[in-house]
Amino acid sequence: MHTRILLSAAFFFLALGHANGQLLISNRSDENGLAQISLHDPATGELQRVVVGGTPDSNGGLIFPSAMTIGPNDELFVSTQLGTILRYDLESGDFLGQFAADLPLPSGLLFDEDTNSLFVTTLGNFNSEITLQYDATSGELISQLGEGSGATGRGSIVEGPDGNMYISSFANGEFFLGEVLQLNAESLETTPFASNPLLGLAGASGLTFHQADE
Repeated sequence: MHTRILLSAAFFFLALGHANGQLLISNRSDENGLAQISLHDPATGELQRVVVGGTPDSNGGLIFPSAMTIGPNDELFVSTQLGTILRYDLESGDFLGQFAADLPLPSGLLFDEDTNSLFVTTLGNFNSEITLQYDATSGELISQLGEGSGATGRGSIVEGPDGNMYISSFANGEFFLGEVLQLNAESLETTPFASNPLLGLAGASGLTFHQADE
């Protein structure tokens, strides 16, 4: 069986997640112009229920949601383009608090169960190379990877079959030539993994792994 990494190049984010075999979608604007998070059947796309809805005053400030991940105790973590990460109870949709704030446009979220860590990539103004590691329970910042400057902009972060993490980067610091980086799960060192040496991966954004039969 072969494992392949799939990459999309895009300017905006499509935020998807999964919960017990169902599909979670973060939506920037419903029919009333309000952001929401909804649960869908993954086979048919049929709406099951709205997990988080209402006004920002009632839901903890859900405005322009982007990435999502499910952390400990079935808590739903949602990043927003206002620089916040919000926590919700996945079952009830209750707002559990603001996990982090004042971030340079958080873009990707990944919960690592082995270390109970939430990894957060940041896009900034297409110039942030920061990846943050938080304790997923306490919210304590454990480490900051990168210095946050240069023509970069981190996008998605996913876990690979080798246990390491992979991060898409809008650019690599030179002429906005994007790339995919490997973040070692043990050393937390970041090294280049995939790029196009001639044209780059312009606007590298979405990542996923595919298990293909031989």
